[in-house]
Amino acid sequence: MAVIQMDFMANTIQRFTGIHVILPCDQEEAVKKGPFPALYLLHGYFGNYTDWLYNSRIALWAQQRGIAVVMPSGENAYYLDYPERAENFEKFLAQELVQLTRNTFPLSDKREDTWIAGLSMGGGGAIRCALHYGEVFGKAAGLSAGLTIHQEAEQLGHNADLMQALTQAVRQKKPIPQLFFSIGTEDPLLEDNREYHKFLNENGIAHHYEEQSGGHNWTYWDGHICDVLDWMQEGRVWQS
Repeated sequence: MAVIQMDFMANTIQRFTGIHVILPCDQEEAVKKGPFPALYLLHGYFGNYTDWLYNSRIALWAQQRGIAVVMPSGENAYYLDYPERAENFEKFLAQELVQLTRNTFPLSDKREDTWIAGLSMGGGGAIRCALHYGEVFGKAAGLSAGLTIHQEAEQLGHNADLMQALTQAVRQKKPIPQLFFSIGTEDPLLEDNREYHKFLNENGIAHHYEEQSGGHNWTYWDGHICDVLDWMQEGRVWQS
């Protein structure tokens, strides 16, 4: 397994930024085995690209399953585009970062092997980005997802509304990614997740939704990121 830190100038957000990349084996072995499926894994509010690596066992889970994991920084910007100040975080994720990492590492360029997920703010950002860029991401998951709907979506602006994101994708006949939601029954974001689950059902969008005992914390996220990986990989196991 390799854990790589990479700093680069991101044109879409007009600054140098950092990422961590987990590869389940070294580059030479990866070339022999072929490109990896890739998960773009997002942090929450007040977080950065180190959060998942230092607060969870994502490196172990990725190694066991043969999945590459890319962890960027989204600052506190909700992974939205702010064209008025040339800081376009959603375009950074779906366009610049995906292309850069595919050019640099042995990652699959197939939609069905390209996934996005996150916790809290990053969970909502992952779902929204996948709905806006369904041609890029085949699957998206939110753990304790901060789903920007109703008043919060109106306050944030910048195309933040997750209900509108789905409506637009359906109306424009864009590919809809497969969706996964997991949230703790003691989580303050539970009711928003239940409401969005109901909204998806009302619009005939098949998705996985589960509630488990737990709160808005790393105990829950570390305990359930494996569920996300298994769902994304549909039972495939890495053969080392």
